[in-house]
Amino acid sequence: MIQFSLKVCNTNGLHARPSALIVNSIKNYDVTVSLKKDNTTADGKQILEIMLLAAVKNDIIEFTIEGNKSQEKEVKMILTNLFNSKFKDAY
Repeated sequence: MIQFSLKVCNTNGLHARPSALIVNSIKNYDVTVSLKKDNTTADGKQILEIMLLAAVKNDIIEFTIEGNKSQEKEVKMILTNLFNSKFKDAY
């Protein structure tokens, strides 16, 4: 299990396009990904659940990744790159 946090840096937060990019980037991995903001938790493979976090710029998202150990590290890298790039591929 890997746990880490990332800051939402893109202007519009985690709306539909960034949420879809998260899901599409990790859907084929044999891991479970949870995103948590405040007291709300979302399944990282469900677009609507991610959107319901209502995460805006500067919010901190806590991640938990569980499953295949080598894939956990790869998924963490993918998510970190998405957040650090401000989801540029979503636009």
